[in-house]
Amino acid sequence: MDRDARKLRLVFCVVNDVAARHFWKLLVDVVGSGQLAVAVPRYRVELVRCETQHEVLARLRRYSSEPEPQAVILISDSLVESVADIRATDSWTPSYWAKDVADAIGTCGVTISIMQEPRRVADIDRSLARSTTSEQLLATLKLAADKLTYMSRPDKRAYPSPFEVRLIRRQTELLEYFRLRHRIYKIMGYLRDEIENAASQMDIDWCDSIALHCGAYERLRDGRETLVGTARVVIASSEMAQKHAGLLSLYKQWTERLAAGDPVLNKVVSNQVLELELPIFHSQNMSGIFRKAVQNDEVCGELSRVIVAEDYRGAGLSRQLVEFALAEAGRAGIQRLFLECLDVHQELYGKFGFRRLDGARGTVIGVNKTMLAMELYPLTGRAAAPAQADTLPPVASGAAESRGHA
Repeated sequence: MDRDARKLRLVFCVVNDVAARHFWKLLVDVVGSGQLAVAVPRYRVELVRCETQHEVLARLRRYSSEPEPQAVILISDSLVESVADIRATDSWTPSYWAKDVADAIGTCGVTISIMQEPRRVADIDRSLARSTTSEQLLATLKLAADKLTYMSRPDKRAYPSPFEVRLIRRQTELLEYFRLRHRIYKIMGYLRDEIENAASQMDIDWCDSIALHCGAYERLRDGRETLVGTARVVIASSEMAQKHAGLLSLYKQWTERLAAGDPVLNKVVSNQVLELELPIFHSQNMSGIFRKAVQNDEVCGELSRVIVAEDYRGAGLSRQLVEFALAEAGRAGIQRLFLECLDVHQELYGKFGFRRLDGARGTVIGVNKTMLAMELYPLTGRAAAPAQADTLPPVASGAAESRGHA
């Protein structure tokens, strides 16, 4: 075992006796056999069993207050509760205790809920069935550890090959762009189950058909280039005459063509049309701003899907992607640009000129994370202030963040 590896605490608190016995045995087996060490070689795993919710909170607060907070994965059957029929898809919500857990665990933790019928729940990272197998538990713990690695602040690094940020030019490039988004969003736990498990392994939604798509490329010495980052600007009323009207039409064709090859994605692109076009108008309480934009005949846009590949974080690519996206949004005629992000990143986006919209807070569509809304207005003719952070990992319907959220 690598003694220099970061410590990972698996905190276990399960109330149901049958589930507690089953999961504790699985955890002891995957840790004791060395399977988990092989799956997450960056970490030294420590099992911590707690009998009460109070004990869990006390430990999490102590862990997060350490000079160098260690990574934590919490496994519990007390993280969610039903507010209606337990069989209803949208009836589950984080428990009051889970909200306390979120405050205590900070940015260094992942939550895994044990449920009778596992499903995605807002602000809970993963869920497992009470009958989970050893293989399923191991796979979920690996994804959780990968997220912790991705969320950690990267070291600054230099690369021998130069980078170029530009608009996507071909359908084959868009294919790789959607696959990179899927890979990182799977790690972050942002994808709905049907999208995460889609055969094509692409992250596509309807908004991709009305968006500008930006890519960051590493340019190799032999002339080849590798996609290492993404960003998109969703444009409301994109049919309006503008500089990028022709390219937007191509993106729509390519998106629909790529989605058509996957029944799950084809259904998403064909049926999940947003009446108000921008996701933020559906997830946030912004009726006043929406009415004002309509009355003034303004073109609105939303910055999202800012992602940097795992091995390229720390090179300043997120900053370049955001700055490039802001410039292209301005050239496309967007006057109001929005994003959604976590509270902790409000100051970061202020450096680009975004301001928080008071009272606007909601669950991001397709990502199931509660975030606040920010706006850059007026965008046209306004230069974006440079970001000071070295990295802005992925966002969901919002822009990038210095630690993973989205």
